This record gives sequence, structure tokens and C-alpha cells, in this order.
Amino acid sequence: MICPLAFSTILLILLQLTSGSIFDKPFQCQPIDIPMCQNIPYNKTIFPNPYIESDEQSLQAQTEHFKPLIKTKCNPHVQFFICSAFAPMCPDAMPQAVTSCRSVCEEVKRDCIQILQEFDIQWPALLNCSRFPEAPSLCMQPSNSPQQTYIPNSVPSVSMHQPTVIESQRVPSCPQDLVNLDPTDAQGKCALRCDKTTMFTRDKKEQAKLWILMWTMLNIVVTLFTVCSFLIDRQRFRFPERSIFYISLCYLCYSLPYLTRAVLDLDQTACSQLPTGQKFLVHSGQHNNYTNRKTLMGQRLDCDTTALQDFSWQRYNEIVEHKTSHYTYYLPLSMAFHLADVSVNLLSLKPIAYKLGYLFQAQDDYLDCFEDPSITGKFR
Repeated sequence: MICPLAFSTILLILLQLTSGSIFDKPFQCQPIDIPMCQNIPYNKTIFPNPYIESDEQSLQAQTEHFKPLIKTKCNPHVQFFICSAFAPMCPDAMPQAVTSCRSVCEEVKRDCIQILQEFDIQWPALLNCSRFPEAPSLCMQPSNSPQQTYIPNSVPSVSMHQPTVIESQRVPSCPQDLVNLDPTDAQGKCALRCDKTTMFTRDKKEQAKLWILMWTMLNIVVTLFTVCSFLIDRQRFRFPERSIFYISLCYLCYSLPYLTRAVLDLDQTACSQLPTGQKFLVHSGQHNNYTNRKTLMGQRLDCDTTALQDFSWQRYNEIVEHKTSHYTYYLPLSMAFHLADVSVNLLSLKPIAYKLGYLFQAQDDYLDCFEDPSITGKFR
């Protein structure tokens, strides 16, 4: 009985030891292979990454998306923070993942989220600050912060290389690669430089230009053929075929501005210049996109409230706010200020445009209900 019991005990011990070495995948320190993170204060990371489950190639591809944000230098520690998330530091003395502290994440997010929101981009879920540790847990702080790498009492004292980063400087109103359109306004807008490759390389820009010109020419040929076919024999095409003519004519006119890129360069078509000589990409089109979204929302509310029993003052106010106020007053006013080079706070312009739109809509509805259509020329 003793021999089988001893044999079973030895067998269990061997199985436990072998299973720990075969099935477990221990963390290992290895050199950082991500090109964007080659110049950070440490040169070894841990693999696999316990914070982001992905292979090495996927990690490199994901970090490429953050290059434009790093180039803006919206925060002195933005590169250090992003690299610490995708390539955490791995001390040789105790191989484990050491990433940035939560306070570093919150600081970078506070300074850089406005740039992402300018392009309708949300803060990435992978960089959610709640995923990063807080002191006294093991984490990293830049050297100019009041506290350094935190080591809890349960971890033995080791010699660890402390990251050294550039001294923090006051963050300007606009990042280095952007142009401040109004330096006197603390809430002023920033715009991309015409001569910079902040978002895309020159090769990608040329490739996009060729693709746009190619599809523009194709669209012009097709729509021009349709328009000419209608003009040659108008009596042949009646409703509903005539609707195709109007659609084709609209697309033909829509394509003509894109054709100007074949004869005019970027400075003449998409760039403007400040009195200081700085050239920037015209950003007034953002007013159009914003107004389009609001108008579509208001039009949808208007169409869904055709029945009298669906009417409510709350719905009426929403239609006026999202539809009439924006395309009738907000867009013309904002574009007029832009063309006149007059700096105005658009946030203060919205309530004025809303009140004017409400007055216009009330007058329009009154004419529809009580005035004679033969006099006003409006159809009920």
C-alpha cells in the first residue's frame, strides 16, 4: 500500500510541475518592436500585453492610428501614455506590465479630446482611463510629475529605471501642427495647415485626388448624356421619366466643383490665408455638415407629425429648432460672418437664430392657415 501511495504522490507532483510549464504562458520581457515607441524612456515591453489582447502585428497596426494625435503634441506626455498602453514597461528584475497611472490618462484625455471631437471621433475605448491603475498600485508617472513610479509594499524593493520625459510646458491654445484662427480668442478654432501632412501623407492625398477626378469624369459623362438625351427630345420624356432629368442635372452641377482640382491646385481651392501669412484648410464646411444633420432631423420630425392628433408644442419646438432655425438663419449668419472675416462665438449665435427661426415658422404657419393662397402664392 505504501508503494502505490508514494508513486501516486510523486506522479501528482510531476503533473503539477509539468502542467505549469507546458500550459501556462508566462510573461516575458522583449524589445519594443513598435516603430512609434522607439524613442520612449524604456526599451523593453512585456508580451503578451495583459491590457490589450492582440498579437504584435495588430498592436503595431493599432498604434498607427494614433500617429496624427501624437504629431499634434496636444499634451507633452501623449506619446509616452499611448506607448505605455500598447507596450507597457517590463523591468528585468521583475517581469510584469507597468503602464501609466490613471492620472496621466486623465491629463492626456483632458488636453487631447477636443482635437478628436473636432473630427467627430470619440475617445478610444482601449484608452479608457478606468482601465489604468491608481497609486499605490504599480504604475508610471512622467518624471516632471510630483510622484514617480508607484511600488506597493507587497512588491520587493528593486532597482528600476525611472522614465525620463521632456519637461512639461504650458499647452498652447492650438497644437503645433494646427493654426490658431483667432489668437485673441481663448475659445477660438484651430485649423489644419495646408503644407502639413498631419492626417495623410502626400502620396495618399495625390491618390485620393486621382480617384476623385476619375469618378467625377465618369459621373459627368453619364449625367451629361442623360441631360442631352432629354434636351434633344423633350416631348418624349414626361413624368415620371422627367424626374430622372432633374436628378441627372443636379448631379452634373454637383460634379463641376470637383473638376476644378484638375486645373487648380490646393492653395486656390481649399486654402485660406491669415494676415500673418499662415495658410490653413478652409473649415467653414463644418457649418454645412452641422446644419444638414439638424435639418434632416427636423424634416423627419415634421414628416412624422402630419396627423393632427400627433401635434404637441414640444414636437413643434423641436421641428423649429432642428429644421427652420438652422437652415434659414444659423447657416446664412455663420457663413456671412466667416466670409466677412468677423470673429463671433457660434454658441451665442444659436439662441438668436433659434428665436428668429421660431418667429419665421410661426408667421409661415399663420399664412398657411388664415391667408388667401391667391394672394400669398402659397399652397395649402
